[in-house]
Amino acid sequence: MMQTSLPSTDRIAVIVVNYGTAERSIAAVESVLAGDHSRCAVEVHLLDNASPGNDAARFQTAHAEKGWGAHVRLWREAENHGFGRGNNVVLNALAKDGSPPDKVFLLNPDARLHNEAVDILAHALEADPEAGAAGAAVLREDLSPAIAAFRFPGAKSELARLLSFGPFDRLVARHLVALPPDQPAGPVDWVSGAAVMFRFEAVAKIGFFDPGFFLYYEEVDLMRRLQDSGWHTLYVPEAQVVHVEGAATGQFAAKETRKPDPWYLYQSWAHYFRRAYGRGRALSLALALWPAACFNLVHRGLRGKAPSIPTVALPFVRAAGRCVKRALTSSQKDAASTDPRIMRFVQMRSAMDEFSDLQKGLTSPATRHFAIVPDNSADLPILPRVIYCQSAGDIVIRDAAGVDLTYALEVGDQLAFRGVRVLSTGTSGTFYGWS
Repeated sequence: MMQTSLPSTDRIAVIVVNYGTAERSIAAVESVLAGDHSRCAVEVHLLDNASPGNDAARFQTAHAEKGWGAHVRLWREAENHGFGRGNNVVLNALAKDGSPPDKVFLLNPDARLHNEAVDILAHALEADPEAGAAGAAVLREDLSPAIAAFRFPGAKSELARLLSFGPFDRLVARHLVALPPDQPAGPVDWVSGAAVMFRFEAVAKIGFFDPGFFLYYEEVDLMRRLQDSGWHTLYVPEAQVVHVEGAATGQFAAKETRKPDPWYLYQSWAHYFRRAYGRGRALSLALALWPAACFNLVHRGLRGKAPSIPTVALPFVRAAGRCVKRALTSSQKDAASTDPRIMRFVQMRSAMDEFSDLQKGLTSPATRHFAIVPDNSADLPILPRVIYCQSAGDIVIRDAAGVDLTYALEVGDQLAFRGVRVLSTGTSGTFYGWS
């Protein structure tokens, strides 16, 4: 790679947004501080997104014990903002500063630098004045490469993802989202949000992350808007980070490794596609995906393979349909946060893990499940972490902060929590709980 000297005054802000992964976040910060940043000024911002437990207190202790001093600023939030809005808390504060940083590097809490990735990415941006973002190569814990560079999703790629059918994948290979793990350095549509650096002025002009996203698609949308503003995104495989979770959630991974889609993904999916392609095209694509999902169930079943969409098919179709309908037909403003039940679902980090158990079926031996019925909920010996609605009704939850929340659930709805207790089920409704 062409090496260009960084300006002597180059200032880089590193942001790590934590939720329930205190030790990994501390390791991420330590990997940044261990780097050689003699040619630039690096500051770290560690934000705790209202984690359950004592993560914020753990960061205070680590700050003192490890002597982070002025190099690391701690941020303690009272609510879980999600990924994009969590980063926005720091980004907006930096923008109001009299001297904002030249660049900002976003690092996942479960990632750590494998080499001088911060300096390498900064050099890449300096060498290409039209680049607004630069992403690092992502390695798994065994140092094998994960997919970290992508094309923007479109109609063909979405149909391929839902069909999960080899012949169609080969037909539209040039349109599939995931680029190969050995993708060479150069411009791409977007890169993994696990380790990405932006020119601060570029993302400030487009308003940072869209607050309408909570989880999924927020970095795709940000880099699409950068491209629309005349910037491009670089993939810089020379810069390397190790990501504990591999290729994040696997939604855009290669077909043989990607995970089944959680239903709440479609709330962000609809918001992204409406913003990128307009309401009409997004709605047309959403309608086209339902027969594709049905084909997925049929052809994989005939071949003795598990579907690559949630196996609780009817609840999935109903819930995803409601998400898509709301996001496509509601007002443009903050479309992904219009449904408090969905927001509460995706705000819990454990949702992805617990929901994978739900997908195994109501009678799976891998999960411990029990009925939640009126009059016995307050005496449950264990706390449910996943709740499935079998018949419509209200359920009252006391969250980790001691706040009582009532949810009016329809058949097929699922909720995932951490550190909550079911208080009652109101006057109607039958639910199942998983621990």
